[in-house]
Amino acid sequence: MVSLRSSLRSGVKRTLFGTAAALHKRDPSGQSEARFWRKIIARMHNKPEQLQSLGWQAEEQGNLRLAFDVWAALSLTKSKLRGKGLRKLIRMERNIRLASLLQGDRVGQALTAFDMPLPPADDTEPVSGDLAQLQASVEAFWQGADRLEPPQQSRLCKACAALAAAENRAGRSTTAVFTLQPVLSCFPAYQTVYPQVYKALLEMLMNAYQTQAQTEPVWALLAQWDLFLETRAAHVGDATSDQLWQFALRYGHRLLDMDESDAAARLIAPLQERREDSAGALSLTARMAERRADWEAAARDWQLYAAIMNPVSTKSGTIKAQNAETRARQANVGRTGLRRVRVEQALDAHKAGQMRAFREMAVRIVESLPDQRLLKYDPRILEVARLYVQDALREEGLFTPSVGNAGLRRVVIAMDILKVSEVHTHSRVIFTMCRNLLLHDPGLEIHVVITHERFAVTTPVVAEAFDPTRDADVEERARAALGDLFGARFHLHSHLAPGLEGVAEVAQHILALTPDVVLYGGGHRGLFSNESRLVRHVLYDLLPAVFFYIQANNEVDPKFDMIITRGPHAVEGDPGRATIREQPYPTIVDAALSAAQQPVDPAKHESKTLVSAITGVRMDVRLSEMGAEEMAGFFSILDRVPGAVWHFIGCRDIKMVRAKNPEIARRMTEGQIVLHTVMPFEDFTDLVTQASLFLHLPGFTGGSGGAAVARRAAIPILTFNHSDVSGRQPPETVFETDNIAGFAEMAVGLLEDADAWVGIAERQIAHTNWIRETSVQGFHGCLSEAARLGRDRLAQALG
Repeated sequence: MVSLRSSLRSGVKRTLFGTAAALHKRDPSGQSEARFWRKIIARMHNKPEQLQSLGWQAEEQGNLRLAFDVWAALSLTKSKLRGKGLRKLIRMERNIRLASLLQGDRVGQALTAFDMPLPPADDTEPVSGDLAQLQASVEAFWQGADRLEPPQQSRLCKACAALAAAENRAGRSTTAVFTLQPVLSCFPAYQTVYPQVYKALLEMLMNAYQTQAQTEPVWALLAQWDLFLETRAAHVGDATSDQLWQFALRYGHRLLDMDESDAAARLIAPLQERREDSAGALSLTARMAERRADWEAAARDWQLYAAIMNPVSTKSGTIKAQNAETRARQANVGRTGLRRVRVEQALDAHKAGQMRAFREMAVRIVESLPDQRLLKYDPRILEVARLYVQDALREEGLFTPSVGNAGLRRVVIAMDILKVSEVHTHSRVIFTMCRNLLLHDPGLEIHVVITHERFAVTTPVVAEAFDPTRDADVEERARAALGDLFGARFHLHSHLAPGLEGVAEVAQHILALTPDVVLYGGGHRGLFSNESRLVRHVLYDLLPAVFFYIQANNEVDPKFDMIITRGPHAVEGDPGRATIREQPYPTIVDAALSAAQQPVDPAKHESKTLVSAITGVRMDVRLSEMGAEEMAGFFSILDRVPGAVWHFIGCRDIKMVRAKNPEIARRMTEGQIVLHTVMPFEDFTDLVTQASLFLHLPGFTGGSGGAAVARRAAIPILTFNHSDVSGRQPPETVFETDNIAGFAEMAVGLLEDADAWVGIAERQIAHTNWIRETSVQGFHGCLSEAARLGRDRLAQALG
C-alpha cells in the first residue's frame, strides 16, 4: 500500500487510480475496486485535504461513484472543508436521484415525500457512468442518515436547505423542492424544510399569474401540499406553522396587488381554517373588501386589525407587549387603512345626501390625522375637508360665486403660517411686498390673513418660528415695515379656531372682505409648509386665486388662475389651465436699499473664499447625502483653484456631517472646506461680504437672505434655476439643475479671471436695478390680470 502524505501528489494519484484500474480489470464486477477505495477513504478520514484532492480527481476522471463516496466522507469530518464536501455531495445526490426517477427507479421514488413535477433537464447536471452503482451509493447514504450524529444530521439538512434557497432565489422552484425531498422523507422533524417547500410552491403560483400561464396545476399542487401537511401535523411545530401562515399572508397581499382577489382568498383559506388565531388575515381581508368597495366590511376589519395589533403595556411591566415595535407598525397600517376607508365612506355618504353621516366621518378623519401634511397633500382627504367647509358656507348662504367689479381694489394674501425668526425672511418678504404695492397704487387695500388651517388637525406640527401664540411679534414686524399704512390700507388678521369649523370661519372672514383676488403664498412641501391649500380649494369656486412662491419647491395643482414665479425655476406639479408668469417679486424697491449697494471691489476677488448658506437640518441633510459624482463636480473647483476655501454656513451637527460624508471630512482636514453652525448676523455678514463667490447649490431651499447680503456687497452669485435665489439673478448666473459641470466651470473662470469677476458683479448690480425699477408695476399687473382671469372663470361657471 502506498504512503499517503498530507496532500495527494500527482504520483500518488496515478498509483491509486492505476491500482483501481488493475483491480477492475481482474474483477469486472467492481467489488474488488469498491473494497480498495473504501480502504483508501477510511485511511484518509482524518486527512480532509487528501479527501478533497481525491474527490476532485475522481470527478475529473468521471468516476462519480467514487466522487460521491469521497464527498460523503469529507462531509463527516471535523475540518473546515466539510462544508465544501456537503455542497458537492448534495448537488451530486440530486443529479443522481433525478436520473433514477427518469428511469423509474425505486430509489428516487422512495426519497420522494411529496409528489412534484420533475425539474427541467437544464436545471441539473447530466450523470455519466454506471447509474445502478450510483443509485446504490445514494440509497446507502440516505439509509445511513438516521445513524449520523445529531450535529451531522443538522449540517446535512442545512446544506440541502441552503442549496434549495439558492434555487428559489434563482426562480427554479421545482428544483428547490426536488432538492429538499430526501430531507422531507428522512428528517420529518426538521422545521426549516416546510416553509422552504411552501415558498417554492408560492413562487410557482406567482409566476403562473405573472406570465398568464395555467394556474390550476399549481393550485392542485398546493392542495396536495395541504393534505401532506395534515399527515405531518405531529412534526410541524407552532413556530413553523406561524411561518407558513406569514408566507400565505405575504403572497396573498402580492396576489391582491395584481388584482387577484379571489386567488388571495383561495390561498389563505386552508391555513386560516386550521388556525385558532387568524387576526393577521384581517389586513388582507380588509384590502379585499376595499377592492370590491365594501367600505363597511373594510372599516370593520381595519379597525379590528389596528386594535388587535396595538401593543399594550403598563409601567409596572405586568402587561408587556411582545414584538412591540412590529405590532406598533402593524397597528399604524391598520389605522391608515381605516382612515382611507372612512374617506371613501364619507365621500359616498356625501354623494348620497347622507349629510349627518358625512359630517361625523369628516370630522373624525381630519381630527385624527397624524399631522397636517395629509390634510394638504392627500387628494381624497383634502376633498372631504373641502366638501365639509363648502357645505358650511352653503348653510350660511355664502356659497355664491361673485364676478365682482373690474379693477384691483382689494387683495387678500392667505397663508397657513407666517414664519418669524432671525433666519427666516418670510415675514419680511410679505410685508415689504405689501408696502411697495400700496405705495405704488394709492387706491389699493391689502389684507394678510394667517389662516392656521393646520389646526383642523388635532395635533399639527408647530415650530418656534410660527408659534401661533406669538401674534404680537408678527404684528410688531408688520407695523415696523408698513408704518402709517398699518391699520389704514394694510390689515393683518390671524385666526386660530380649531377643527373644520375653524377653517369655515376663516373662509367666511375672507369672503366678507370681498377681495378682487386672493394671493396664496406657498413654500416647502413638508411639515412646515405655509400654503393655505385647504382654504384655497374651498374658495376657488368663489374667488380668483393666484399663487406665488415663498420658497421655490412648492407643488402646485390646477386650482389657480395664475402662478407667478419669481424667476426661471421649474413649476412642480400640475398647473392645469393656470396662466404662468415669470415676474420678480417687489421686495427691493426702497431707495435705502439702493444706497446700501456697495461698489464692486476687485480686491475681494483675491480672497478665493467661497460661501454657501442655508440653515439647520437642511444643510446637514444636503451635505450628508451628496453623491460621489456630484461632489466630484462641485469640489473640482477647490482642486482647480489653489488656495480656494469653501465655507458652508448653517449646519446643526457638524460632527454628524463629517461622519456621514468622508469626502467632506477629508477636505476639512486639508483646509479646503469649513463647516459652520448658524452664525450671528454680524459675523455672517463679515464673512460673506469679503468672499469671492456666493454659491447656491441645487437642493438648497431658502438661501435668499444670505444671497441678498452677498448681492449688496457686490459678490458674484451662482445658482441653479430651481431655487429661491434664481429670481434675483441675471440669466448667465443661473444653471440648469443637472449642469454641475457648467456651474463649476464658470466658478473657476471667475476665480481665475478678475475682469470676468468684475463684469458679473456689475451685471448683478444692473439686474438688481432693473428689478427695482420694474418689479412693482409688473407684479401689480400680474394681480390685475389674474383678477380678470378669475372673474372670467367664475362668470363662465355661472353661465
